[in-house]
Order: sequence, then C-alpha cells, then structure tokens
Amino acid sequence: MKAMIFALVACFGLSARAQNPYERMKVVELDTTTSAEVLRGIVRGWFADSFKDANSVIQMDDPATNTIVGKGWSEFGSNGRLHYTVEVQCKKGRVRVKVYDVKHEGAGFIGYGTGAVPVPSLGALFDEERCYKHQGGAIMEKRMFKACVNLRPEIATRLDSIVLSIEKAIRAKTQQKEIDW
Repeated sequence: MKAMIFALVACFGLSARAQNPYERMKVVELDTTTSAEVLRGIVRGWFADSFKDANSVIQMDDPATNTIVGKGWSEFGSNGRLHYTVEVQCKKGRVRVKVYDVKHEGAGFIGYGTGAVPVPSLGALFDEERCYKHQGGAIMEKRMFKACVNLRPEIATRLDSIVLSIEKAIRAKTQQKEIDW
C-alpha cells in the first residue's frame, strides 16, 4: 500500500512542473562612470521616444533606487497584441534591463464557417514548446499549439529588440559629447 501511494506521489510530482515564462534580462556595462541619475534620465527619454504616452506606460519611477518600470504593448502580427513589462535599474556606469510578464491578446475577428469569432488570446506566454496555458477543447488546443509554434521566434525577436533598443539609446547618449550651444 505504501509503495502504491509513493508511486502516485512520484508520478504527480513529475507531471507537475513549472513553466518558464518569457523573460529577457541584460546588464549593460558602460565605458563610463555616468551617474545612475543621468542614466535614469536617459531611460525616461527612451520611454518617451518609444511609446505614444510615456506617462501612461511608466508605472513606477523611483529616484531613490533609480528604477523605472513600465507596462507597454505593441501590435503583434495582423490580429494580436503583445503586452509586456519593462524594468530598468540604473547604477553608476551600468544598467540592468529586464523584459518580463509577456502576454498575448487576440485582437479582431477571424472567419469561421458562416460567421466570425474573436481571435483567441494565448494569454501569459512561456518560453517552451507549448507557450501558453491550455484553456479550451481539442480543436482550440491544435490551433493554439500551431499558433504558438509560428509565433515563438517572433516573440523572442520582439523581446530581444526591446532590450537592444534600450541598450542602443543608453550607449548613444553616454558617448555623445556635450555641445555648448
């Protein structure tokens, strides 16, 4: 009896594994000793240049820790949006950029038989073969899995481009010479 209970617990333990959420993190080391306050200002400029309304995107701007957190989204494919959180922490001469909490939201409608149905949302995305948490029947499972397989490279590229964009902005501004105008 004990052996049977142990076997059941072992099987359950092996089947219940955590999913790896999509996340990108990079520490940008600079060839300068630019202060954390100046770097935070550069990052605020990146938010202003990258989003229509930086004030609605920035959720936290803490001068004490030189940390900025923003929640943004961008169009993703023809019928979707990719939502994400960007956290940037600044220290003297370096910046840590983290993009996490990535979610897919379906937008619009697709033709289905004689009518149209809303585009399915994949919800929270995970960096694995099945990048979503299954929530529908067998037909929806097949469609979502196929969409996931097709979207995974694009999701990875999009997240990498956000991190690279912040890095480029920081490097460009810190290497720029002050011009006395």
